[in-house]
Amino acid sequence: MAASAWESLRAARAAHLHYIEGLRVTQVAEHLGVSRFKAGRLIQTAREQGLVHIEITPPPLADPARSAALLERYAPHGLTRALVVPAQAGRAALNRAAAEAVEEATRPGDVLGLACGRTVNQVVAALRRLPDCDVVQLTGLTTPGDVNDSSVETIRRASRLTRSTAVPVYVPMVLPSLAEAAALRGRPALAKAFARLDRLTVALITVGAWQAGDSNLHDSTGLADSEREAATRRGVVAEFTGHLVDAEGRTVATDLTNRCLVVPLERLRHARDVVAIAAAVRRASAVDAALRSGLIHTLVTDTEVADALLAHRDTAPTEPPD
Repeated sequence: MAASAWESLRAARAAHLHYIEGLRVTQVAEHLGVSRFKAGRLIQTAREQGLVHIEITPPPLADPARSAALLERYAPHGLTRALVVPAQAGRAALNRAAAEAVEEATRPGDVLGLACGRTVNQVVAALRRLPDCDVVQLTGLTTPGDVNDSSVETIRRASRLTRSTAVPVYVPMVLPSLAEAAALRGRPALAKAFARLDRLTVALITVGAWQAGDSNLHDSTGLADSEREAATRRGVVAEFTGHLVDAEGRTVATDLTNRCLVVPLERLRHARDVVAIAAAVRRASAVDAALRSGLIHTLVTDTEVADALLAHRDTAPTEPPD
């Protein structure tokens, strides 16, 4: 039975009080002199009669639909948060979104690990606050001696935000031999820096594609061409913090990883939140592989990369690797 004109008028008034003026149902009931049940029924009637139209406007610096689609795609592989920023918002907006993800993930007493590289440097520069926690370097320097690599200063800046003592790692990520890598790991200063990785809880990383110009490890002068080619033959498509994975996210173990001063893979696996920022469409396949590894919990990217990831495979994702 259709509501009377008077009933519709009261329903519209109840809806206005509730949705526009922000009154709780009990307050609406008091205002109209009816029971709480009656007030709730009036608000429901207003919705049923089409008197109420609710519109949710997407936030200007986030794409809810793509964020939800990425989360649905990669949740079986351990992804718990996804934030897609409109590409037209620019790199600064993406860096700030990643910085906010780190700020939200980090708690007092945590150990925050930072990968080396320009992208991580930019994200840390966008940080506004951090709780009291330790900050550690996840790898040796990717471009040691390069005046443009400010990774050590990045560690210091993050430490200042947390009021902790910085313990930077000045050695290169890739060492010429297993013996030299082992010797460096045994040095007291370096051992002290990497010992804190045992308590790693939050990490900020980037993903590199296994090709020239898209991976700090691939481009390292410490690698021979034969090593790059051998990794390619074994199916390596992506790299993050010195670890190699194939298209299905499976770790590819090589002697190269043992020559790298990097966070052990098991420490990343035990971290509460590994935040990855992806900003290059050409690396979409590599990012897909890294997400399938099960090691990434939070992804921050833009709409162009998100579209490439969602279009990357026509079939549903396979089960995550053991």
